[in-house]
Amino acid sequence: MRTVIKYNPFISFVAIAYGWTWIFAALIDQIILFPLLALFGPSVAAIIVLKATHRTSGLVELKNRFKMSPALLAWCVLAVLLPLALLFPIWLLHNCLGEAIDFKLNQLSLLSIVVAILIIGEEVGWRGFLLPYLLQRYSPVTSSLIVGIIWAVWHVPNFLIPSFPHYGLPFSAFVLMTTAFSMLFTWIHLRTNGSLVVAVIFHGALNLFSLGGVEPSREYWLRAVTYTVASLVVYGVTSPSAISRGPQTKEVNL
Repeated sequence: MRTVIKYNPFISFVAIAYGWTWIFAALIDQIILFPLLALFGPSVAAIIVLKATHRTSGLVELKNRFKMSPALLAWCVLAVLLPLALLFPIWLLHNCLGEAIDFKLNQLSLLSIVVAILIIGEEVGWRGFLLPYLLQRYSPVTSSLIVGIIWAVWHVPNFLIPSFPHYGLPFSAFVLMTTAFSMLFTWIHLRTNGSLVVAVIFHGALNLFSLGGVEPSREYWLRAVTYTVASLVVYGVTSPSAISRGPQTKEVNL
């Protein structure tokens, strides 16, 4: 098994992440704990692949990316404020293209807060393993697109099982939205030396902050457009040398 993972780390990661998550997601009607455990599919996959390929060194490198520093404080604030700020153009687009609504945030529930905290289970995999792996081989844009699509497909059970809130919503819009998110995640990743603290905060903020009164399927499309434009702006004003280099961490040759 170790040999299979060592020579096929990318495929192994995706297979383990999907397998773990989809099995537990399918058990949502049994107990709420199972879909919460499903969130850890990417982190379980990352740990297994790093353990199989690098023994403890890969796991130590992963752990070090949770370290905080004064330089990251501003990025942590940005990770919270950016999703909040981008609600304004989403609101403007909604009012221009549909029925006018007041600008107000959806109320937070205990479950949404718990899920936002457990997002760490996703980010250890997506930005902890998969993105650095791809950045060693592809450009930031290509890497972002690959992560975004894999990330979106990982959510497929949410759209197929009636018990999930995503059920019945347009998956195509969701793919575009997560891909747009992924572009900004990569930009933040490159600017913060691959910090997983900032990534977790940004992911949590994306999940927590949304507009009240917006139909969910429309929200997907509006977010996709808004975050795509934001990504184009960010990449457009950033020098090519700054977005072409990976995080300044020890290279992991998988």
